[in-house]
Order: sequence, then structure tokens, then C-alpha cells
Amino acid sequence: MKIVKKFFAIFIFLFFLGVSFFPFLVSAYSYGIDGKIAVYQGLVPCGQEVCIGKNLNEEEVLEKAKEYQREEESQRGAFKKSCLEFEGEYQFVPCGFCHFWVLLSGGLNFVLWKIVPALIIIMVIVLALFYFFSFGSPEAPLKARTLLISLVKGALILLLAWGVLNLFFTILGLAEWTGLKEGWFKVVCELPEKEDILLCGNNKIDGEEVCDGLNLREKTCQDFGFQEPGGLKCSKDCKSFDTSQCSGSTLACGNGVLEKDLGEECDGEDFGDISTCHQINPDFIERGEICQAGNLKCNESCQFNTSECIKCDEFEKLANCYQVPANLQLAPSLLSLEFCISQKKREYEEQYSQPLYLGREFIFDDDYPVCNFTRGERICSQNCAFLEYSCHYGGESGQNGALAIEYENIGLKTVVCAWAQECKETHSLPEIYCITRQGRIFISFPNEGQCNF
Repeated sequence: MKIVKKFFAIFIFLFFLGVSFFPFLVSAYSYGIDGKIAVYQGLVPCGQEVCIGKNLNEEEVLEKAKEYQREEESQRGAFKKSCLEFEGEYQFVPCGFCHFWVLLSGGLNFVLWKIVPALIIIMVIVLALFYFFSFGSPEAPLKARTLLISLVKGALILLLAWGVLNLFFTILGLAEWTGLKEGWFKVVCELPEKEDILLCGNNKIDGEEVCDGLNLREKTCQDFGFQEPGGLKCSKDCKSFDTSQCSGSTLACGNGVLEKDLGEECDGEDFGDISTCHQINPDFIERGEICQAGNLKCNESCQFNTSECIKCDEFEKLANCYQVPANLQLAPSLLSLEFCISQKKREYEEQYSQPLYLGREFIFDDDYPVCNFTRGERICSQNCAFLEYSCHYGGESGQNGALAIEYENIGLKTVVCAWAQECKETHSLPEIYCITRQGRIFISFPNEGQCNF
């Protein structure tokens, strides 16, 4: 029992000693990326800056980085300095689907080539100690042999898994054979275009960024004339500072003079060269002839106030601005006419015992829905299905709803127009126009809404 206890005590000691040093076994790894080599530290291959170059060697880059780190450089700074010395490009690489395979391959490589050899050494030492403390027991060699065989089997299984996984990667085109010199297999990824790499939001100043997330270049609200330091933020596009949450009066804001260097977007009536909502965000509509929405305002913190700006998909706001129904509807006269024609169609079918096909009805603009709420003004789209102030849009007033309907079967024009005139008399409707237009039967009440044909 004493021998067993000693064995386990030694084993646990060596195990925790090995685990403690495993983090230091993590070195630099690499993968292929657009004909180049990407070298990264640790096990995570993306979501951080990596070193990308033509002829990089991860061990050389890491070794040089360690030299710089001994010179009291930070770990990241030393890695960047080493990367640049080997003519590499220190670049942020976002995570993509390919990097999952890089992570899987790197993890397996780490276990197989870093952890397993260390474990084998530890286990050999443990087996030797076990055999030494057995005091010549006849069972000791047999147990040591059994444990050694199990250890070798485990290592062979991991080696086989590594080979199968890399072969699988190669078949799928995710990896390429590089020869024994470069580690046998290397996973290959594609480098996204620089404009596709989302740098704003990584808390680092990149390119022309003024700030980024929590990285405010050590500036506070006081740098912009406010009394209290707290509350400064970075704008969502990383191009300006947001002082809307700053507190305390500022001599700059409120003097009626735009001072962009102090973080102002506007000041009183001074908007600089910007005057409309559309200029700061193309999703906002431009001012139209009827709807004058789109005028910017300036808030008390000298930032843009877009509360009265309207986006093209905000149909209810558009309807209120253009004074048209928020819900698509037919004007009462057109509603009565449509009902009357439908009734006459049913009477015809009952009388002659055969269906009468009028074709598809066209009332609203289904191709460009926003035009239904702008009376056809080309505010959000270069096109509308009908003319500006068409009867389909309710004419110039637009307040009562649609004033036109079209039927697809032009061959029934004479019949349908006759029915429309009869409906006018029986339902006391306004003057009706029934004509042929663009291959359809077009019926409208142009005088009621001052419509354009």
C-alpha cells in the first residue's frame, strides 16, 4: 500500500507540473491565406491581428518576438515588431467559416505535438519510478508493460485522427500538402477584402478613425468645452466623437458657430454644408413639393436631431406627411363603382350561365409601394408605376384614397364602360372616364381628385 501511495503522489505531482507548463508550450501557428502565410499566436487564428506575408516561418517570427519581449516590449507589440521585421503585414483578420477548421486543426496539432510528447515523457518517468519503487515485484514489469502499450496505443490513435482529419481537409480543398519541412499539411483560407473587414468597433484606432469604441484617444468631455469629464462616446462609424451625453455647459456649443474640431455636428442654425436629413443618411427622404420633412434640427448638445426625418420604409410617417391614408384604401366613389361592376358581372354570369373574365384588377402601385404614400412623387425611388398625382394615388389631394381601377381584359372594354356609366347613374357617382390605356381598361374619377392620366 505504501508503494501505491508513493506512486500516486509522484504521478499527481508530475501531472500538475506538466499542466502548469503546458501554456508555455503554446507557440505560433500558421495557415495559408490567398497564396500567403498567416502566422498567429495562441490557438485562436482570427478575431485578432495576425502576421501575413509571403515566406514567413512561425518559429522564426515567434523567436524574434521573444527577443523583443525580453526587451520589455508587450507581447502584442513584440509580435507586431517581429512581423514587420520579416516583411510581413500586421493585419486584423475577422473570423470566417474557414477559421473553424484552422482552429480544429491547430487544436489537434497542439495536443498531438505539444501535449502528447510531454505526457509520454511524464508517463515514462512515472513508469520508471513505479518500477523502481516496486522493489523487484514480479508483477511490476507486467504492469509497466501494460501501461506503456496503452500509452503507445493512445498516441497512435491521436496520430491516426490527425492524419484522417488533414486528409479530409485536403479532399475538401481546405488544406494543402506542404511537405515534411513545413508541417505536412496547412489549412488554406481566403483573405477578405480590406473594405469588408469590419475595423470600426474593435476598440483600436485604424486608418482614418477618430476614435473606436472605448478607445477615445484619452479624450474626455472637458476637451470639448464641457465642465464634467464623463459621458464622451465614439460615434458608430468611428469618424467623430459623440458629446450628446456630456454634462455641464460649454462655451462652444450654443454660440451659433459650428466648430467641428470640438465635436459639434451643428450649432443653432449653423449646419455647415449639410442642410437635409438625406445628406447625413441616404435612407432618409429628401424634401418634396408637398412633404417638407427632411429638415434637420440641432439639439442642445450641438448634435443632429433627426426626430423629424423620415425613412423610405416608414409608410405611416410618409402618409401623415403627404396627408394620404396610412392604410391603402379606395375612395368612396371608386369603392361603389367596383362593387357595382362586380354585381353586374355576377348578373351577366347568372343570365348567360357562363363565366366572364375581366382579368386582373390594378388599383394600387404594387411594384413601388412607397409611391402609394407620396402621391407618386419620386422621393425614395426613381420609378413609380403610375404618373405623379395619378388617380391611382388619389390625385393631387390624395386624401380620400385611390380614384382609378384598371381591368386586364381589354376585349371587354365596351361592356365594362357601359356598366360603369350605368353605375354612375344608379349610384350618383361623379363624372367617370373609361378609356383604353396601355393595353388595359382604365376607369377613373379625374375631376374628383384633379388627377393626372
